Amino acid sequence: MSLSLVIASVPVALPMVMKVTLSIGAKEMSDEGGIVTHLTALEEIASMKVLCSDKTGTLTTAQMTVYYDETAKAYNGFSAEQVLEFASLASNEANKDDPIDSAVLRAYAKSKGLTNVDDAVDKRKQSYTLDPEGFMGFNPIVKRTCAAVTAKDGTKWFCTKGMVDVILKTNPDDEGKQWTVDNYEEMSKQAHKADADLGVSGFKTLGVGVSKNGGPMQFIGILPIMDPPRHDTKETIRKIKEAQVAVKMITGDHHNIGKELARQIDLGTDIRTPDCLQPPSDARDLIVMQADGFAKVKPLDKHEVVQVLQDKGLVVGMTGDGVNDAPALAKAQIGIAVHGATDAAKSAGDIVLTKDGLSPIYTAIQISRRIFKRLKSYVIYRICITVQVVFFLAALAIFYNLRFKALYIILLALFHDLQIVTIAYDHQVAGAKPETPTVLGLLLQSYSMGILMFIQTMLLVSYGHLFLSDAYGDGYFESMSSKMAGNEMNKYMETTIFLQISNSSAILIFSARTVGFFFSTMPAWQLTFSTALGQVLINIWCLWAPTGLVDKLSPSDVAKVWLYDIAWLLFLDLVKMTAGRLWDKYKPATIDRNPALQAKDRNSRRMSNNLRPSYMLAQAGGAELGAKVAQLPEGQRNSVRMSRTFKK
Repeated sequence: MSLSLVIASVPVALPMVMKVTLSIGAKEMSDEGGIVTHLTALEEIASMKVLCSDKTGTLTTAQMTVYYDETAKAYNGFSAEQVLEFASLASNEANKDDPIDSAVLRAYAKSKGLTNVDDAVDKRKQSYTLDPEGFMGFNPIVKRTCAAVTAKDGTKWFCTKGMVDVILKTNPDDEGKQWTVDNYEEMSKQAHKADADLGVSGFKTLGVGVSKNGGPMQFIGILPIMDPPRHDTKETIRKIKEAQVAVKMITGDHHNIGKELARQIDLGTDIRTPDCLQPPSDARDLIVMQADGFAKVKPLDKHEVVQVLQDKGLVVGMTGDGVNDAPALAKAQIGIAVHGATDAAKSAGDIVLTKDGLSPIYTAIQISRRIFKRLKSYVIYRICITVQVVFFLAALAIFYNLRFKALYIILLALFHDLQIVTIAYDHQVAGAKPETPTVLGLLLQSYSMGILMFIQTMLLVSYGHLFLSDAYGDGYFESMSSKMAGNEMNKYMETTIFLQISNSSAILIFSARTVGFFFSTMPAWQLTFSTALGQVLINIWCLWAPTGLVDKLSPSDVAKVWLYDIAWLLFLDLVKMTAGRLWDKYKPATIDRNPALQAKDRNSRRMSNNLRPSYMLAQAGGAELGAKVAQLPEGQRNSVRMSRTFKK
């Protein structure tokens, strides 16, 4: 009896099932572009509540783009396309590693309807030839590139591009060719204003100047440059936020650049600088929770942000690609080395992405939450069976003074553990919010089901003789007689109880894997096949009984045991759903709360309150205007209030 209790109470297959489930999940993750270096990361990412994302290469394409549309500024009668063409002439097509020259030439090729930069350059050479004084490349002192060219019509052009200030007026102390643009005072005002406006919008700028036939240098335009967001970044961030995971951008780029990118991808424009991270205080912690991101950060700042979020009890994911990101990657519960990361970042990360962008991280969240549900299903299943069998063995000994063969308990453990390994393939739907494992919630659900299964088995022991065959009835009365007291129960009765426990335990997984009725979702074919195969073998063995280890059961008893177990399975579903609703109703509110999202929501509510009609009307002129505004169509009211407010 002691041996039976030990076998029944120790879940020997638990480590194997968890490892197999995580390993198969890691394979699924690798197919979607993420290599898992630590299997525990697949469990932790299911609970992730904040994702701190690097900007360059993750949110953006990591490829500078020159804009020559209405965003570009053109002066002195030149068009944006001409500005771009002269900028391309001042670019070195042989140096493809230079990000600015490469970006200008790609934009020029695109403006000509070509996809290949070399083809665009070859076509341009038909119109312009490089003069003997040649091309003057960039260096940190002169901060500009220049080229002297001759057009097909014989016009000589001296083209230059670089920082706006340098193109307007060169520094006499450098060693390059010197000039001051024509109409310097007026052009300087216009150029600096345009440069400032583009800077606020998050653009870097490139000034372009030309001199025609040795005449004065003309400032002809400003080309805005930006590392654009990836095509899928905006949609991916929306999906991650819908999964109740807050996203914060952490970048070393300028504050305006980070803010503009955040606006483009709908991340939120509350981008802070590192000066708000010191000194440590409750106010600092609230800023970190509410901010949409941080710009101009250093490696220590990234580490500090992760530390603050973890101190608030949040599971944090961190992306990075360089050596400077390694400390923050190691600090976060889920370190994610993005595609193209250095060896240091890969070593510090738990997941290494093999595809560009943020979408593999969203995929990882979905896969991890499905894995969590598979493991949760197994844990519920395992606890239920343990409660059922241990309580049954104890009650059998205490109330009936009977023993149950240890061989049957061994067979139950062997067959069910082999069957349940296929839970790793089960179909599950990722949850809508981070999964937070709670022992109390698991125990409430699994113990309520396990105790019910124990009652199910004991009712069959006590009252099975009322509806089963005479063979079972004879075995029941024989087992309950004083002559058999303290011994094993009748073999036919024992075989029937063994079959009932085996069938009910096997089909229990179909209930444990769902939150509703067991037939509400379709399990994976692997799980269905393994469960069916195991039970077919056990039922055939009980019907045939070739070895004599079990007594041969009548087909009618086997059928009645199946009907009995299926009917109880429906009852188990009702108990499971009731326990789940009770837990959802009375569980601590902190389990599902995400302070990083809620802080943002509170802030948005404050903003919406500030824009209510009463506030706007008080600023714009009071109730008299309010009466007039109320008569306007809904879509025009806010615009009237706003315009009136600004006038006032």
